[in-house]
Amino acid sequence: MNPNAAIEGRRPESIPALGDAQGRVPPADKGLKARPQIARKPDSRWTGPSALDRGAANEPASQIQVMLSGVSPWAKAGGDTESKHPGGCQRDLPQAFHGVLHCAPRRLRPRGAPFRMTAILKGSSRTKYHAPRVCPLGMNRFSSSISPSSITRTRTIWLALRRAMSLRPTCILALLLLSSFGIPHSSFAAAPPANILLIVLDDIGYGDPGFQPGGRVPTPRMDALAKKGLRFTQAYCAAPYCAPSRVALLTGRYPVVLGHEENYSLQGERGLHLGTRTLADLLRGAGYATCAIGKWHLGDQPQFRPTQRGFDAFYGTVQNSEYYHPRNFVDSRVSPDTPLEIKDDAFYTTTAYADRAVEWIAAAGARPWFLYLAFNAVHSPLQAPQSYLGRFPQLEGQARQFAACLAAADDAVGRVLDLLRERDLEKSTLVLLISDNGGPTWDTGASNGSLNGFKGELWEGGVRVPMLASWPGVLPSGEVYEHPVCAIDLVPTALAAAEVAVPRDVPLDGVNLLPHLTGQNSARPHQTLFWRMAVQWAVRDGDWKLHLSNGGSGQPELYDLATDPGETRDLAPAQPEKRQELQSMYERWNATLPAPTDVMPINAEAKKRDFIRANAFREQQRKQAK
Repeated sequence: MNPNAAIEGRRPESIPALGDAQGRVPPADKGLKARPQIARKPDSRWTGPSALDRGAANEPASQIQVMLSGVSPWAKAGGDTESKHPGGCQRDLPQAFHGVLHCAPRRLRPRGAPFRMTAILKGSSRTKYHAPRVCPLGMNRFSSSISPSSITRTRTIWLALRRAMSLRPTCILALLLLSSFGIPHSSFAAAPPANILLIVLDDIGYGDPGFQPGGRVPTPRMDALAKKGLRFTQAYCAAPYCAPSRVALLTGRYPVVLGHEENYSLQGERGLHLGTRTLADLLRGAGYATCAIGKWHLGDQPQFRPTQRGFDAFYGTVQNSEYYHPRNFVDSRVSPDTPLEIKDDAFYTTTAYADRAVEWIAAAGARPWFLYLAFNAVHSPLQAPQSYLGRFPQLEGQARQFAACLAAADDAVGRVLDLLRERDLEKSTLVLLISDNGGPTWDTGASNGSLNGFKGELWEGGVRVPMLASWPGVLPSGEVYEHPVCAIDLVPTALAAAEVAVPRDVPLDGVNLLPHLTGQNSARPHQTLFWRMAVQWAVRDGDWKLHLSNGGSGQPELYDLATDPGETRDLAPAQPEKRQELQSMYERWNATLPAPTDVMPINAEAKKRDFIRANAFREQQRKQAK
């Protein structure tokens, strides 16, 4: 697998060209070849090294900054205007932008020689690519390494830079000198890349929040987020348990690939493998401020905690804990290693996490940031303040506690989103919201809607989860995305939004969703998805799903999710060939994985207790249905 596939995009043949032989940019609706070969007339001005070339010859590298006018710098000289070309400069350059020419090696090259180019559009995300003298290299990364909303403007940047390169080197130097006297240095500052806000809810069922069809708990703040962005109907976690699902969220890998199948592979003396780089590692390496708030659950020991895994700051619990007087609570401002004892009776984790999130974002300043905000709501033991319990007088017992916990989480999410709006950060922030796994109906009363199964199982109710994405101006608003996506996709998607290339030694199992969500790529992000959790396993290929899961017949069961998303009709007996096809897919994938690691007796006993409770609840449901 190409480790850069998530950033480079999956369909390079669909990438548009940037210009023709005359440097003109065609209208966006005309198909063009993926690798444009831009012819350039011979120019004697570039045939020999200039004084500037010779002056830079002894330098390790030279950099020339050229400020270009934001209003069609060549329109008055007879170049294309908006009237001649609907996709032209005047429409696409509403404000000033800067071209930064990195000339390597050591000097400006004569015609056709390679150089590195970085184009920066003021007021938008940073746009960067490396190019030869007359034609951009690596343009198969175009649709995913550059913010989708900037594609047309980026074409114009390329055209303008090509026009600028027709100047004599001495002219470029003169522009540089003039700019140093007449233009403030801040004018050349690049707009920061997108902020990343990843919100994780705990044990929310597919049918719980109000933005879901038939959602039973009012969640007006999350509903508003759904209206501003996208709601996913077929979003999947990578594992139906808390800890391994978080491995996928922060690494972009199937957790079983890294040897993590259940919670106990990430507790005690074990944690997320130290050689595994997280999303926070990669973003911090690109200059991001990073913070983890809430439930960690990727290792108890100090070497596994967030501040050792790419996060500048951590405020939360290393495992699951109570909402009041939480155990194993760490505030890295006090100590990254020593847990605090929370004595305040009014301290409520959901509210406290929102407080800290608002405080941290407000202090981040102009630096791009990544906030991982992982609530423990609505994991058991359910606890809620009286102010939230009072909102649901019609409910009793567990149902009332659950609704109150989810309402508190909704308010907490809303407070963070309010801050983004107040500070004008909405259009520069990619917000992703997802549940870590399906709801444990047998434990908390969570609802998975019409889906079969629960948390801890590989039925749809255990792995299909609520998910939202919002990035105003880039992603569509108020729409529904119906192709299958997975938690493993969030890392490559966040990296693409941040315009951070995936290092070649960082493999990813997920894909960059941005081209799919913006309509540039209408294909499914995934044809096939896999799961393995000890003796349970599943494979989804297209709309077909084969799985062996708790609560089933004890044999692999086959379902057509297009017609039976509730998995009520096992088609394995009627379609043995399809069953064998999918089972062979799973076996080939499974053969590449390490052996199951979670075989400790404590794990077996815990799973047994969970399965007993789940199966007892399932039997009760069946009796009630009759």
